[in-house]
Amino acid sequence: MSSVLGDDDLLREILLHLGLPTSLLRASLVCRRWYGHVSDPAFLRRLRDRHPPRVLGVYLKASDGPLKRFFPIRPLPELAAAVRRAGSFFDSFAFSSTFVEDSRGSRLLVTTIEDEKGGYKRTHLLCSPQSPAGNAVVVPQPPPVPRPFPTEPVNFNYYMCLPDGGDGRSYFWVVMEYREQQTTVRLYELQDMCWVARASLATQIPITPPRHKESLLRIFHNDNGVDWFLVHSICLREVCANLGMADWPPLDGHTHGVKIRAVGDNAKFVLLDLFGAIVFLDITSKQAQKLYEMRQEDGTLIDRNNQSESKKGVSSCSSAQ
Repeated sequence: MSSVLGDDDLLREILLHLGLPTSLLRASLVCRRWYGHVSDPAFLRRLRDRHPPRVLGVYLKASDGPLKRFFPIRPLPELAAAVRRAGSFFDSFAFSSTFVEDSRGSRLLVTTIEDEKGGYKRTHLLCSPQSPAGNAVVVPQPPPVPRPFPTEPVNFNYYMCLPDGGDGRSYFWVVMEYREQQTTVRLYELQDMCWVARASLATQIPITPPRHKESLLRIFHNDNGVDWFLVHSICLREVCANLGMADWPPLDGHTHGVKIRAVGDNAKFVLLDLFGAIVFLDITSKQAQKLYEMRQEDGTLIDRNNQSESKKGVSSCSSAQ
């Protein structure tokens, strides 16, 4: 044992298998030599590459439910405190409607809507559920959407989103205008608490990939605006079998009762609605976890795909760094 732990190269390889911050903290307290390895920037870069931030859990809200509920993903005892903080975060919003616009790591962009005389008051907040204080910062109202031809039929989608990394205070406002086969995207960035137009681009939408009759979840990637590339193909029947769920009969080649409720960053995971069961599916490992079984009194699950304006983001992930 001493010959192994006395070898710095072997010791670093062993420490690289400790994916949780709590485990690394304990290792750093063993002695100065171990602390030097754990705090080394090169070691930390290798550690982050090998163990990217894990998904701590997701927030779900049904149309008839009171507040968002937090469901941990494969919870570990070491992360119990983080799970409790995430689970109690929305308790302070009990008297307003809340919608999660976007999430990056442990940050959330949240919109609250409260009744006011003659209308509603809408507030955008940048929140950190893992911070003991919550750290909610009010975001200025986004700019109005330009309408050069007010009578022209146009569909709009609005997104508030957070960049990867950064200083934790930057965010973007994306407006997408749909006119038949043409899409116009407008990008705004908040700078010194003022929205600044960064880009505007009109592009032709490439023809979407063909649908297949098999009960498969297919993930495609488009990087040049022309061609689609198949990245993953996952059999949903196998997912149901692994979860102990009964199989379902297809009708005319299409599967009923299966919906995609949300997609994680870079399609690393998806939230599926399988016949009323909300399932978290890790795309890389193809591991699935049933989070919740919808009840009749829940109404319907609110998701990003069927809401307009800022009501689209109500399910979100939070990561343990």
